[in-house]
Amino acid sequence: MSAVYFTLMVVFLAYYFVQLITCVKYTAITSKLDNIVFLYPGEARSERDLRNCSLNDVCGVVHKRFWLAPTVERLCRCNDKDKEDCPWYWNDDYSDPYTMYLDSRSQLKFCNQISDLAKCSPREKALEVTDEEHLVATAHCYCPPYNYWALGRHFSTHHHNSSVFTFDSYRCKPVSTQNVLYSIRWKVVLGASFSIGMVL
Repeated sequence: MSAVYFTLMVVFLAYYFVQLITCVKYTAITSKLDNIVFLYPGEARSERDLRNCSLNDVCGVVHKRFWLAPTVERLCRCNDKDKEDCPWYWNDDYSDPYTMYLDSRSQLKFCNQISDLAKCSPREKALEVTDEEHLVATAHCYCPPYNYWALGRHFSTHHHNSSVFTFDSYRCKPVSTQNVLYSIRWKVVLGASFSIGMVL
């Protein structure tokens, strides 16, 4: 029973986090040369329309989609003189210092070398996501591959003009071998087209 609960919790958190990021209105810009789709929040049309990233902010999320061109959600622009753009490419190298895995098909990209941060412990706040003025995701530690994101805290504030601002914090938890085996079993039971996405 606990394996079923764990699997459903992982699926819910993956869906919830992707929904939180994708609930923002985006402008899609397609690069035919690189075969990639860039998504800019709100009225932004390019990098110069984005806010400057703070230290350890997620500057973009790269989604490796099945049968479609990859998408890159831009959240902010890098203001470092040596680095022109937020990394936008999918990286299969687990030692990329500018990348943290969101799940097996999505990567968080950073302007600074995020791997220089201390490795996350299972109980510490690893990632904060807020959407008060802009959608901002900030890492507090490095979550290495083969871990999953667990919702640590969620609250929202409702304002008189019907707007809702949310604050979520996530923890980086190691995936145990038992959970991997249960996840694989559920993938087989539910069919090949269903992907939990949290197990790399």
